[in-house]
Amino acid sequence: MTFTIAEDIQLMLKEQPDRLEYERTLTAAGVLIELTLLGRIVSTRKPGFFVTPLDRLLTVSDSTVTGQSILDVAMNILVDRDKPWRCDRALLAISRPVASAISDSLALRGLVRPIGNRSESTGYLEILDNAAVDERRSVLRRAQTLPDTVTEARLGAVIDVLRNSGNRFGGDSDLNLQEAHRWYPTDATPTIESVLKAEHWLTLSE
Repeated sequence: MTFTIAEDIQLMLKEQPDRLEYERTLTAAGVLIELTLLGRIVSTRKPGFFVTPLDRLLTVSDSTVTGQSILDVAMNILVDRDKPWRCDRALLAISRPVASAISDSLALRGLVRPIGNRSESTGYLEILDNAAVDERRSVLRRAQTLPDTVTEARLGAVIDVLRNSGNRFGGDSDLNLQEAHRWYPTDATPTIESVLKAEHWLTLSE
């Protein structure tokens, strides 16, 4: 069974037995990173003297559908925008549709069942197949525990998104960005850095 980066992140958002928590910003960040690694989106440096990673602007470089509903729901929003977008604003725009697509994808495979309203704090995903979820989580936890053994960019992205998740899910509340550039292709690194910075800032401000 294969998972997108965003699904892997969702599987790690477990604070209580037999359930996964909704956290839209983290999974949306996973989608933007995967689209970057697939060459579907790029970023450009915003003009100016005092420019931070947050000020990089996302643009669609290849609008071809990926065939993966979680990624394509985000791509549709980015394509419809039809102009550059700051990473933090793109994250907010895609977060709800992405959360819905992830919930549907995991439910279709019999892994979870949505309980309550995902837009409210009472909503969550009930785990139906603990064995399958735990098997995947064990792979991700090992990568998280032993990051020096990780060479795959997709696994590195899961680690980076979780470590930049503010005060929740084992994240770092420090204002400094935590990222391991060695996981990513050189041309993708500036965009991924901007996505992670936006995620870190948004989760700290929640």
